[in-house]
Amino acid sequence: MTERAETHHDPEEGSYAPCRCGCTGHGHAPRWHVRKGPLPLLQKRHGWNVDDNPDLIHAVPRWVDHWWRERLDDGRWRYVAEPYELNDDAFADLAHLVDNGFDVQVAAWRARHYPGHTVAVFITPEVAG
Repeated sequence: MTERAETHHDPEEGSYAPCRCGCTGHGHAPRWHVRKGPLPLLQKRHGWNVDDNPDLIHAVPRWVDHWWRERLDDGRWRYVAEPYELNDDAFADLAHLVDNGFDVQVAAWRARHYPGHTVAVFITPEVAG
């Protein structure tokens, strides 16, 4: 009698794209820029002085998890975070970004990292005009 190997089926297998964390594919990059985009604004808002303490160069608020960026067709960068939750502090940060010229969108269905458990936060500089 042949012994059958026990397998575990992932019901979400094949239903989502692979995680982009650390992705270096064409037009994508891990993390966010450290001298432009939303990161310097958030660091300043939280009182993290990168110039005085270079160890804070990649300091991010707790909600910035699984962070990456992608180049849009018009040449701008879209900054993405895929946190497990957003709290009042996160919404205050996002409002601050909107007040400083960024478009912010949150979409659960677009999360690539652990779909159904994370949300995708898209932060895009508004088009000058």
